[in-house]
Amino acid sequence: MGSTAQIAKLLRAPVILVINGERINRTVRAIIRGLRDFDRDVKIVGAIITNTTQRQVDKLRIAVEGEGLEFLGYVPRSDDLENAMQYRHLGLIHAEEINKQHLIKVFNDASKFIDVNKVVKVAREYSEPLDVGGDVIPEMPNIVSDELRVGILSGRVFTFYYPETIERVQSLTRNVRFIDPEVDQGLGDIDLLLIGGGFPEVYGEALEKNRALS
Repeated sequence: MGSTAQIAKLLRAPVILVINGERINRTVRAIIRGLRDFDRDVKIVGAIITNTTQRQVDKLRIAVEGEGLEFLGYVPRSDDLENAMQYRHLGLIHAEEINKQHLIKVFNDASKFIDVNKVVKVAREYSEPLDVGGDVIPEMPNIVSDELRVGILSGRVFTFYYPETIERVQSLTRNVRFIDPEVDQGLGDIDLLLIGGGFPEVYGEALEKNRALS
């Protein structure tokens, strides 16, 4: 439960496969056919091939289209992209830790080979109306007074927050303090501390040095 396929079925949404094309040609057909046959209720409509060379593209396009899917583009093999998307314990290197201008250039270069207009066209053609039977997210009453004091751990250590979470907190009180656990000397006078996700284990040495906060 909670997989992309399960959610796509619940939403009756079309699915675009993103397949690693390294050292494969016709095998992409076996991957597509296997995924389609595994669960026929998942509406697989297209594919994007990544990590591929220019000489493979035509063969991969023929293979994808041979399985009845739209070929929506590819991402060429790139050392820069590989470095930007490298894994670490429990996840990816966070965007906040990478030179933003370099990251933007890397992803812009990669996206040149994907037909975004075709992606949008396929999404619209294969989507179905969804009757959710009322509001998906009910209106939340503002029941907390403006006297509430909230601290939010932030900086480069705790970066995994949904924007809506921060917006919701700020809608309840103007007394919100962002706390960088690497440099701030204390939590301050707060009633509630919000701790998001992140990679504190990566910055353990810096956190340990900030004795005032601990």
